[in-house]
Formats: sequence, structure tokens, C-alpha cells
Amino acid sequence: MKGLLSKIGNKLATVADDIASYNAGAPELSNQSGTGKRPVVASAQQQLTHSDPVLEHLIRNVRSNNVRRHFFQALKASPATYTQKKDVRVLAASYNTNGKKPPASLDLAAWLGLWAGDWPPGDAEVAGAAKDLPDIVCVGFQEIVPLSAGNVMIGSATHNLEAWDRAIGKFLNGEAWATQEYGPLTADGSIQRDPSSAVISQLDQGWSGQQQGGSGGGAVASSGGAAAAAASAPGPHVPATFKQVACKQLVGTYISTWVRASLLPHVKGVQVTHVATGFGGYLGNKGAVVVRVQVYDSPIVFVNSHLSAGSQDGDEAKRNADVAEILKRTDFSFNGDAPGAMASPSAFLVSATLGAGHWGPMKGIADHGNAIWMGDLNYRIAPSVLPDEEARKHLRAGRLQPLLEADQLCREMKGGRVFEGWREGPITFAPTFKFKVGTHHYLGEPLPVSASTKSVVADGDAAAAEGTQEGGGGSDDEEGGAEKQRKRTPAWCDRVLWLPLRGELHQLAYSRSEIIASDHKPVCAAFLWQPRHYERRKLESLLEEARRAADREAAAARPRCTLDPIMVECATSGAPLAYGEARTFCVRINNTGPVPGLWHFVPPPSGLGLDDDGPALPPWLTASPPEGMVPAGGSTEVEVTFCVQGGTSVSSVLADDEAASKASSGNAASNSARAQFLELFRIVILRVEDGGDLFLTLQGRYAGSFMGMPLAKLAALGAAPAARDAAQDAQALITSSGSAAAAEDVSKQGPLYTLLTGLGVAKGSVSQLVPKELLHLACWLLQEPARLATAGLIAHSASEVLGVTPGAGVTAGAAVTATGAQFSNSGQPAVMAVTGDTGVWSDTARVRDLVKVLEPLRAVIDQGKGLAEGGAAVTPHTVTALLLAVFAELSQPLIPLTLASACDTKVPSHHHAMSVLAASLNHHELASLNHLLAVATAVTAAQPEAVAGIAATLAAVLMPHVAHGGAAPEAVANRVALMQQLLGVHVAPA
Repeated sequence: MKGLLSKIGNKLATVADDIASYNAGAPELSNQSGTGKRPVVASAQQQLTHSDPVLEHLIRNVRSNNVRRHFFQALKASPATYTQKKDVRVLAASYNTNGKKPPASLDLAAWLGLWAGDWPPGDAEVAGAAKDLPDIVCVGFQEIVPLSAGNVMIGSATHNLEAWDRAIGKFLNGEAWATQEYGPLTADGSIQRDPSSAVISQLDQGWSGQQQGGSGGGAVASSGGAAAAAASAPGPHVPATFKQVACKQLVGTYISTWVRASLLPHVKGVQVTHVATGFGGYLGNKGAVVVRVQVYDSPIVFVNSHLSAGSQDGDEAKRNADVAEILKRTDFSFNGDAPGAMASPSAFLVSATLGAGHWGPMKGIADHGNAIWMGDLNYRIAPSVLPDEEARKHLRAGRLQPLLEADQLCREMKGGRVFEGWREGPITFAPTFKFKVGTHHYLGEPLPVSASTKSVVADGDAAAAEGTQEGGGGSDDEEGGAEKQRKRTPAWCDRVLWLPLRGELHQLAYSRSEIIASDHKPVCAAFLWQPRHYERRKLESLLEEARRAADREAAAARPRCTLDPIMVECATSGAPLAYGEARTFCVRINNTGPVPGLWHFVPPPSGLGLDDDGPALPPWLTASPPEGMVPAGGSTEVEVTFCVQGGTSVSSVLADDEAASKASSGNAASNSARAQFLELFRIVILRVEDGGDLFLTLQGRYAGSFMGMPLAKLAALGAAPAARDAAQDAQALITSSGSAAAAEDVSKQGPLYTLLTGLGVAKGSVSQLVPKELLHLACWLLQEPARLATAGLIAHSASEVLGVTPGAGVTAGAAVTATGAQFSNSGQPAVMAVTGDTGVWSDTARVRDLVKVLEPLRAVIDQGKGLAEGGAAVTPHTVTALLLAVFAELSQPLIPLTLASACDTKVPSHHHAMSVLAASLNHHELASLNHLLAVATAVTAAQPEAVAGIAATLAAVLMPHVAHGGAAPEAVANRVALMQQLLGVHVAPA
């Protein structure tokens, strides 16, 4: 087996080298000009002299250079008047776990709680900021899973990640919280799973053809589920003192970041990314995972890395090159990795609620000014400076200084060849590598006859760990041979460094822990971070004073502008605005002043003050141009267009209507009049720089439509038609859809029916969750088999309705491969052509044209009438296009972004897809999606050759990120394959 793995490793290295040789942009690793120094990220210091991105965001609506000039002069004169320094305690810790999960008896207090009770007081605003624990805990792991060829090349295992996160959570929040969030532990340290996922598991078994019940494994699963159920019986909710806000895995390198819950209101902008520097410079057996976050108004970056191994002279150059690559290739400019890249769903959900940060030009590690770098950096004792036997003699005598003088990292940093500008605290602890697992003895040192293994790991766990790791089996022991492993010179492989460019980070302590679960000792460092906090009220006061100063300076020369008219009423013979209908009106800006006026629309004032990110115009209104200049003594025209189309604008109108209804709940006459239409009303602010604000009142009436409405609200209408001015109820629409039993039969054909019933929806009532409008369109298509056999149905329905060439907007016949997948019914690689109507559904203008062409059918449905009254406009293609348009016009794609992002690397499993859908969609959305897929399944049964085009079109409608050029061809293919999987074409992991 070892020989086979060695051959595989050699082959992988060869392939990786071939890949690297074709990379024309690969960095040059040699020294420049023979100076022995590497390029430094010098731009970081230059960028810090620029305006702070947070400050720029707070004054983003100040466009007058005169106001800005006075404002920045005031800032420079008295920075202490508007800036506070907060005290945030930070713990950075690193541990190479040698591929092991934490033993059941492991107590992290001896590592993460090393300075419990000694921390300085935290910020007074952060409740519970006592001396026992810090405010931010960032833990970096290396070899958290074994660095096997399978984990590196095929896909990283995640079985140990949750176990270590649970151990951290137990230390920070207590055992009760850890059991509540992760489940109880078994005797071997594994997490005992909660049976709440039984519905998804049963679906997954049914999908793969496994038998339910019976003897053998089924009985074991049943008893295990019962035990888990008993162990996770409901109890009082345990609140979290700390919450995980970020995590990221790169094979064996993993970072987990936790923040005190009371500090979370001041945290935003959490992002993660990674850089692989392994075989050939691009595989993940070595590299770094990176987190950045904004606390108060300062940024900080946490880096966890595992660098190249090797204990010979010259091997430090490989590690220097790894550091240079990580600094060069870490790039947050594209918002880091996709949100779904976090290994923990709970961390992703917490980070998603914190809001976006304001980063400006900052994208690399050093650009942020505050950074902490931890990990197994693998720097050794230089053998040419201090041979092994001499190093061991000094170590036995307790003399660390000779070893530190031979430490490769100290020598490289002192020579300016790596980590230039970074700092490391004084090392007062013994080397952290390499130990005989389960003991405190370095490998190669003789063990006492009665060696005691007193530590934070129980004796049994230590013995088990020793038995599995005798002689050292870590992936960094690439030299091979028991003799060389026994003679491994002790070294400080595990380090914590920091970058002090902003002068905000101050190290308080630096030490190692005595945990013996690995051949490494974990290290940790305590920091006091003093991020700045801009006092908004004082900034607003300074900004107001700057405006007054600019006013006084330009009192004799400023624009004087007026609007004509000051009110625009959207009405055509009293008719309300229909869905997708655009009405445009002209507003004139007149300037009687002696200087030109720069104008633009700004958001209305709110309680958020400078932090308000709201839009200047409501979603149902556009202005052309949205900003400009009105000449001195002249005028300019602005066209404002009313158009309610798309879920965002419809939701805005519905929200305004609900607010108006609550405000006038006691006025029966008002309620009765309002029932005839939806009110469009907004006062928008047009700001003229140096000339004050102008106010434009806009009002109109919207008839209402089922298009763009949230599916739950649409279903809640019951028998009421979607159009407010309908002359009758929608009973005809409901009756013409067929019997309830027939509708339920359609639901049963959908792939999500079992999921819905497993989530508690009663059998026989799934179709009742589907809005009547969607039910009617679907049932009409399914009533006649000939309709399902219409050529190009779904795949090219939109093109047929618009009269354009099918597939316009995409490369005809472009073939891509679904990564890591194969069709289980053929055994062939999943190669598909991206066909269908992706070109139509990706083009907003074409979707608007489609909605306009379908207006006669939409109006019939809105009025509560059946398609029987649609006349010649009713065809299989028009009905199908209207059904797809309903889903395309929702405010958010129905397939969650987390599931779409999972397709970036491979086709998600059926179990994963069902889990995400169940957790992300409400019952009305699931039932509606199920009905659409039932129709698509019926069409593919009638036209099996069209499955690729149908799946591509559905992917474009339900996952529009496919069609907007935001995904690589492989990711597009994986998403299309996911849709085929939902349609019954099984796609199994390779």
C-alpha cells in the first residue's frame, strides 16, 4: 500500500509540475538583483495614507470638493475629537492535529484558556467582557484531516472539522451549549448525530434504491437513532456567549473564528478565501486559509497556513516562496470565496446577518494594516548552524538562545528574506515539534522507564494516540525512514506573527500548550487590539460645520435651482398602472444662479444617519439621467419612469400598502377605496451640491398582478383575484384547474412531494399550497398529452413567443463537463450542451419584452378568469413561457445561492440538495417548485431527447447566476446537471 501511495504521489507531483510549467503568470522565486531580498508588499503603507474606506463610505453623498476640503481640514486638525480607540482582546491559536479528532476527554482550557483571569478589561460597551476570556478567538488547524491523495485531489474530508469546532464551542460556551448545537459525544470522541435529518436520510435512501427496514444495518441505524433522540431530548435553550462567524477549509488547513456575542453588533464584512501552494504550487496539501473582518471601523486579517516541510539547509527557501505566494495571491477584491465556501452553515448564517464591510482598495493581506499570521510554518533549526546533538544538549540544559540563533525563521526575517514588516513576540517556550505522541518527550529522546503522561489528555487517549503514531506518521515526514524520524531535531514549527502597520495591535503574551494528542504542541498568542471607532454624531457635526464653511465661502456664487413640476401623478384617464407597463414623465430642473449645479438623487433621511445604505429611488421608479449638471442660467430635463415589474418592485409596493393600511386602520372609507388599487407614493430628494435639496412628489396607482408576488402572499389570496380592480372572484380560475384530487396527482409527480410530506405537510394537501394561478397554468399543460409533446416546450418556449432564434445569446453547441460527476444511467461523463433559452432569461430587456408579449394571458389570469377566455393567445408555448416568467420575476432566485454555489466545484448530492431546499424555502415555495418540476418531468418523458435544453432553461430561470456570466463553464454544467438530477436523470458522484 505504501508503495502504491508513493507512486501516486510521484505521479501527482509530475502532473502538478506540468501544470505549473504552462502557467505563464507563475511568480519568479529567485532573488532580485542578487540582493537576497524579496519584493515587499510596499503598497500597503502607501494605501494607508489614502482616505479611509469607512470614512469615505460615511461621507459618500458629499460630492462637493469645497465641503470635502473643509471637512478633511477639520479631521486633520483634531482627529481625537471624532475617533475613539476600543479595547478588543484577541486570542490567536494554532495546532497541527496530525489528522486526529479531539479525544473525548480533551480540555481546551489548557490551551485556549491559558491566560484565563489575566486578560485586561475589555471595552465597557461589550457586556460580559470580563478577564476570563478574550473577545475574538481565532484558531488555526493544520492536518485537521489526513493529507491523503484522496483528500488532496478528489475532495477534502470534513469529519474532524465539526469535532474540533465542537471542542472550541464547549470551551467557550459550555458542554450544554455544545450538546445543544452539535450533539453529544460518544466514548471515542465522535459526535452522536441528532435524528432530525431522518426525512432527508430516508429520501436519500429512496433515491439511491436502498431498502428500508429489515435486519442487519437497518436495525443498527434504528437503535442509533433512538439513542440520539434520547440524548438530544428537548430542554431549555442555552444561549451562546461566543458565536462562530467564519471558517474555511483547504484540505487539512482549517481556520475557525469565534466572536463574543455582545461584540457582534460592531462586526461586519466577514469574508474568507484561500491560497493553495502544494504540489506544483496549486494543490491544497499546503497553503493558507484567510479570514478578514471589520470590527468597529478597523479591519483585521487572520491567516492560517501550512508551509512546505523539510529539515535540510535550503528548505527554508521553499517556505519563503510559499509565504510570498500567499501574500501575492490572496485577493479579496472579488468578495473572497463564495458564501457557501464556509464549512459551517451556522457560521455562514451568522456572518450573513452582520452586513457588508467597507474595504475600498484593500484586497491583499498587508493592505489591511492589521493582520495575524499563525500556523505550522515548518521552519526548522538550521543543521549547518546547530547540529542535532548539540541542539539536544542545549535543550536538555534549558538553554533556548542557541536554538533561537539557529532558527530558520528568525534568521530569514532578520535577513529581510521573508515576512518583512511582520513581528513575532519573544519565544520563551521550548520547541513545539516533534514529540512522541501521547508524551512530553521529543522523538529521538529516550523515554524513562516509568514515564508519566500527566497532561490534559487522559492516559487511555494518550496510549491510543501513541499506538497510532509510533515513529511519526505525519505528512511532513517526507524524508522517510525510522532512523531519520527518531533523529528529527526539535524545532519551533508552530508560530504566531502579526503585522503592526496601523499601530493598533499589541501582543500581550505568547506561549505553547502541553496537550499531547499530536506530535506537535499547540501555540497561542494574546493581543490587545485597539480598533478605531468613528463617532457618527461628531462626524456629522464636523460635516455640518464644513458645509457651513463652504456656504460662507461660496455665498456669492452658488446655483439656485427649482423643479417644474414638483409633483408627478402617474395616471392615464384614471387607469391604474398594469404590471410591466412603463409610463414616462418629464421633469425640468431650472437654475437661475450664476454657477452650474451638480445634482443627484439621495436616499431619504433615516435613523441610521451616515450608515444608511438605502436606495435613492423606489424600485418601481427610474430616472434618466440619474445625475448630472444644470448650467448656470439654464435648465435640464430628467425623465422619470413608473414601472412595476419584478419581485423587488412588487414587494416594495406591497410593503408600502401594508404600512398605509396599518396607519389608517380605523378609516373604513379609506380602506374601501384602497382595495381598488395599490398606492404608489414617494417623495424623492434631488440634491444640488452647494444649492440645497429639492423635493419631487410622485404618486400613482397599481392594479396588482400575480406576477412578481411572493408565493406565500399569492397563495394567501385564496379565491381573490390578483388584480385589485377585477369584476369577479377567481372561482372560474380555480374550477377550470380540475379537481383537487387531480391537482394532488400532479403534485405527486414532482420530485419534492416526499420531502414536503416528510416536513409535516399532510398527504393530499400539497397542491393546496400552490397559488391558484400557477396551479391553473400547470394543470392546463398537463391536461392534454399533445401539449407536452410540443417541440421545444420549456427549452425554447420563450424564444418561440418572442420570435427569436432558439439559443440566442449563448455559444451554440458549447460543450462542458459536469465536474466530478457522471450520469448513473449511462456511465458516461456528463457532457452537455448549454442550450435552451438561457440567452433570453439572462437578458433583462428580453424578459421585459416577453412579459409585454404575454400581457393578454397575464391579464386574463389576473382577473381571475381561466385560460379558456384567452383566445388565440393561448398556446402551449405561451402558457409555458408565462409559467416560467412567474418564477423568473420573483425577488430572489428560488434555488438558494448556497446550493448554486456548491455547484462551483461539483454536482451536489441528492441529500445535500434536499437539505438546502428544506432549510431555505417555505412550504409554498417548495410546493410551487415541485409543481413546476412535475410539469418539466412530464415534458422530458414526452421528449427525452430535449432533457439537456429543458434543464439548461430551468437552471437559467431558477438560478439566474448561471446565465449572467458569473460562473465558469464547469459551474454552469454542474448546475444544469443538478437540474437534470431533479428531473430524474440520476447524477452520481464519480
